This record gives sequence, structure tokens and C-alpha cells, in this order.
Amino acid sequence: MKTTFLNILFTFFFLPYNQLFGQVNNDECFTAVVIDDLENFCSDIFSNAGASTSSNISPDCWGEQDEESDVWFSFVPRKPGLLLRFFGSGDNTIETLDNVALGIYEGRCSALTLISCERRAEGVNDIFEKLYTDLIIGRVHYIRVSSRNSDAGTFQICLSDFIPVPDPKQDCSDAVILCGKNSFVVERIEGVGLQADEAEGSCLDGITPNSLPNQPVDPSETGSVWYKWTAKNNGTLTFTLFPNNEDPEEDLDFAIYRLPLGLEDCSNKELLMCMASGSNGIGSPVSDAPCKGPTGLMEGDGDVVEFAGCQPGDNNFLAPLDMVEGESYALIVNNFSESGFGFTIEFGGTGEFRGPETDFTFKATDDFKCDQTILFEDNSSSQTDPIVNYQWRFGEGAQPEFATGSGPHEVIYESFGPKIAVLTVESSRGCRVTEVEDLNIDPCCDEMSPLELDLQVTDVTCFESNDGIITANVLNGSPEYLYAFDGGVFQPNEIFQGIAAGGYTVDVVDIKGCESSQSVVVNQPVEIMLFLRVPQDTIALGLGGQLFSDFSPLDRRLIYTWTPPDGLLCSDCPNPEVIPPGTTTYTLTVEDQDGCIQSEQITVFTTDFKPFIAPNIISLNPSNPDNGIFKVSSNEAVDMVESIWIFDRWGNELYKEQNFHPGGDIYVGWDGISSPTNQKVNPGVYIWMAKVRFIDGDVRTFAGDVTVVD
Repeated sequence: MKTTFLNILFTFFFLPYNQLFGQVNNDECFTAVVIDDLENFCSDIFSNAGASTSSNISPDCWGEQDEESDVWFSFVPRKPGLLLRFFGSGDNTIETLDNVALGIYEGRCSALTLISCERRAEGVNDIFEKLYTDLIIGRVHYIRVSSRNSDAGTFQICLSDFIPVPDPKQDCSDAVILCGKNSFVVERIEGVGLQADEAEGSCLDGITPNSLPNQPVDPSETGSVWYKWTAKNNGTLTFTLFPNNEDPEEDLDFAIYRLPLGLEDCSNKELLMCMASGSNGIGSPVSDAPCKGPTGLMEGDGDVVEFAGCQPGDNNFLAPLDMVEGESYALIVNNFSESGFGFTIEFGGTGEFRGPETDFTFKATDDFKCDQTILFEDNSSSQTDPIVNYQWRFGEGAQPEFATGSGPHEVIYESFGPKIAVLTVESSRGCRVTEVEDLNIDPCCDEMSPLELDLQVTDVTCFESNDGIITANVLNGSPEYLYAFDGGVFQPNEIFQGIAAGGYTVDVVDIKGCESSQSVVVNQPVEIMLFLRVPQDTIALGLGGQLFSDFSPLDRRLIYTWTPPDGLLCSDCPNPEVIPPGTTTYTLTVEDQDGCIQSEQITVFTTDFKPFIAPNIISLNPSNPDNGIFKVSSNEAVDMVESIWIFDRWGNELYKEQNFHPGGDIYVGWDGISSPTNQKVNPGVYIWMAKVRFIDGDVRTFAGDVTVVD
């Protein structure tokens, strides 16, 4: 077998989960739904309904029952920062998942490392966000979602990867300095810093076109963060602030200042642009909608200010900022809603920020193969202030995985395949800039590879069932291993379940690219064969017969179940006697000592003849007692005589009896006594009528006459 080495490692991670070995749900780690694009990803509506408890140990913060309905997702980060937003049950949401339990892992399914755990308390909205700034680039990560007490429901996951910037600051004097236009995420906006009203005099201060002199206004900051930068060139700047909670009512405001004397000159800042649109207090959510949600600077817009409220023509965006090379600027972002949620910012425009230029190269001392030295050299530069900090991440399987200092750094990859390397540099004034590069490492397996594969087979339990199992055991080689089942994709699961009888091949590759393959046969037992017969082709209704069964192979020990049980003398024996209630199809189901089940059917046909007999003469003479009772008769075809009447020739009812069987002990018949008078009737001809229900459910009416003599 020839493996395509460049794709083998990541093929699994980008395969839709329902293509993985017949799995149709993601309730195990190795069948996780793959999220392959982390740039502003928001999922469809997912559900954990019907999910079973996975085999992995639950996270430490979960309760005993939180794992009962867990589902899995996986992703491979290309950037160290990730914002995860989770939307379950809460106010103004369509999602229904309650009491959420969530875990974030890294590694492989058989050896996961928990890096984050969340368990929402009873009665708390299941809407939250988690920010991660130190993910291992290129390593597979997993998201595990469940709910307490199997409270299944729907939910949505949103992911945004980014290059982290320093933690946000809330005063202009110590604002984070931006040196590049990479998007980034602020998890929370809470508090206003030491100087709580630095936006005084701006539109954030509650000033509107109709404000009166000396009118009291609200404080300018309710929850704020500050950023500063210096323009690298003459050009425009656009950006969009996206509220993390995606609440259409969220109200983010901002203002942009020029810092005349440079980045440290917050005391002389000059207001350039200001955005305070929001609710005007009298409008509806529909009328206020244009003034809430995403905000920023946008090409094609002409405003430089939108005051508080929602004025006609406001759209929550301002014109691009025209930056001048060498000028410094400051941005304050304020969460007027005071929700505590942060934002994601994405930049655009022709202008750039001044800062270090990150650059690095890599070359092999021999070959670009695993277990060979790769040399990483820094070529970064800074025209403003010196670079004082270097942070390297060399990706999955690298030794070392991290490094500091300019280098050069010698790195050996213990595994082959695509790799992602990252360099972040920081200048003396706090500028951080990051570069991400891809490289590919070839296999380093020689022809004398000791890798061997041993397959353990659990045969199919029953004929044509699909509960066979193949377990792959690797001898020697270099963990970790990827397995391909019968020509499928490589994935990290060594157990293949749900297999029908047949011949199969399993391939394995280790982290060095060494391969092995083995073929096995999954066997199945002989099929249970059932043979049913009834001696007569047709049985008269109400008469009996017997059903007979035979089977093979004869070494089976069977449990018998006949259905329906109607008319059967026994329903758990091999050869039951039967009085069928009309034409009936019987099913015999047998289960052997291994739990294998087989069924067969046979139809017993009955005639439509329904006998019902009544005497045509009775005698009132005591000397003839054998003929002194009018009594109807039939065979087992009759289920019940619902009613029988006897009338005189004028239609007067003389006798009535209900709900009896002709052969039953309670039925005594008519002895010629008139019920109304309790006297013997006169000799003559009398009319009888009977309503009869047969065992096949058919109800018929019979009538005739009987002559009464002395």
C-alpha cells in the first residue's frame, strides 16, 4: 500500500463526522463533528437528543449525570487565540439546552488533556463565552457538550480564532498599543479604570444636538477599554466591532482621538469621531435596531458623529478615519448596555499601524523529514523601538515545542505531516506582531521499520448481524498511530465496531510514517432455519389442529414464542395445539443460547361454515323429558350467543336469554314457560331469533320456529 503522506494526518480531522466508519452521530470523541474553519464560525443548530454516554471520563467540574448525553466537536487551531461562544437556553434565544456542561480538551481521544471546564448552575442562562489565548497551534482540540440529567436540547457554537493582544486596559495612559491590523477578541468589558470619565465632552458623555448648557449628563464610561496606535502611512482605517453575545439589543459605543504629541499624550487628546447611537428611549426594538449591534467605521459612510439615541438616518457606523503617517490615535470602546460581554474587532482600510515587521525562515540541515533538524531563523525588524521579546511556537510534534529569544532555533519534529509555526515579537513599547507559516515534514521511516499490526477479531454473534469487532494492536513502532479500516480514511481509533461478517483489511501508520497492514476474516454462525407445518390445509371453524416446528442446526437450544396467542393451547412450546379464531397467520420466534433470533410464519386457513342448531319441536308432557327443553347448540366456532328470543305469533316476547355459550353450564334453555305469566304456553307454533358472535368476530342473526306439543 502506498500512502499519500502529505494528507494522511489531517484527512481525518477534516472529514464530515457522518462519513467516519458508518457513524451517524457525534456522541464519541472519535466521531466528533469537525469544525475546519475557525474564522468567525457559527454552527447550525445542534442537538444532543439521543446521545449516549461516551467512553471518556467526564471533566472534573461535571456532575455525576452530566455525561449521559454528551456530544463532541473537534478543531485544529491555526492561531493561539480562540473565542468560544455558546448559546443554549436563555432569554430571547430559540435554543433550548439547559444546565449545560462543557469541556475543552487537547490531544487524542485515547489520551485527552482537559484545558477548560464549564458547568452552568440551575436557573442561570446557558449563554456564555470562553476566551483562550494559549492554544497549541496545529494540535487537535475537542469540545464536549452535555447537559445535566440528560436534559437534551438544542444549542449553537460560535468560534473565532485570533492573534492575542495584551489584556485590555481601561485608561488611555496605559492603553494597549496596536502594531498590526490582526483581528482580536476582548472577552469582557467590566469597569472603567482609574479615570472613569475620560470621554467627557464627547457624544459618549450623553451630549446630543439638543443638550442644554449645564444640563446634568450620565458618566461617559460604563464599561470601557482603550487602544492606541501610530499610523505607518497615509491611508484610511475601517473596523467593525461585533458584540460577542450577538444580542440585537447590545449597545457598543466608541470614540476616536488624535494624540498630538504621540502615544503618551492622552492629556491633550483631540476628539475626531464619536459613536453613541442606541435606543432613544421612546422607540420600539424595530425602530432602534439600526442603532444597535455591530458598529464601527465603514467605507461609504459620511458621518463623523452619531449622538445618543437613534436619530433619523443613523446606522451605527461612521466614515473611515483618514490617518496621517506618523500621527498617533486612540480608540475607546464602551459597553453602554453594561452586559459585561466584550467584542471582536476586525480592521480594514488602506492605512497600516506602525510596529515591528515579523519575519522568519526555516531550512533543513539535511532533509525536511521527521527526526531531522530544522533551523528557524528570525528576520524581524523594527523601525520604531527595539524588539525585546520573541515567542516561538513550532507546532504539533516539535521538540522543543516553544522557544524564546531571536534564535536561531534548532527544532526536530517527531512526527511527519503538515506543521504550523508561529513567531510573535514584542517591542519595548508593548507592540506585539505575529506571523504564521506552514511547513510540511516528510516521513522518516526506513525500510527496516519494526512496526507490526496484530488484529483481534470478535466474530459476529448471529447470522447476518453486524456486531463484529476488530481491535488493532500495534507492536513496536512510534506512537501515536492512525488506522484505516478497509481502505477508508486514517483516524486515531483502533477499535472498529458494528461490522458484518466478511474479510477486512486494517492499515496503520505511526508518527514517523511507518506502515503496516493486516487482513482478517470476521466469521458468523450458521443461520437458524425454521420449518413450520400444519397437517390440514384447511380447518373447519371451531375445530382444532396442531402446529409443528422443526429447526436446524440441531445443537441450538431454543426459546419459543408464538404470536398471536389466540387459539393456542400454549404459546411457548414447539408444537402447540390450536383452535384458530378464523384464518390466522401465526409467527414463531425463537431465540437460541447466544441470543440469536429467527422468525417464521404459517397461516392456518378455516372454512366459513358456521353451524348453529335449534330444535323444531318440544313437548310439554312430563313423560317425555328428553324433548321438553328448547336448547340451541353449536361447536367451538361460537364465541357467544349474545341474545336469543322466543315470541308468540302476535310478537309478544315469551323468553329471552343473553351472553351465554351453547355448551356452557349456565345455559338451561327454554322449558315452555312464558316469562310474563310464569305459565306453560299453549301448544302451537312459536318464533325464535338468535344473535350469535363467532370466534372469528363475525356476528350473525339466526331465526326459525319451534312447535310446542302436549
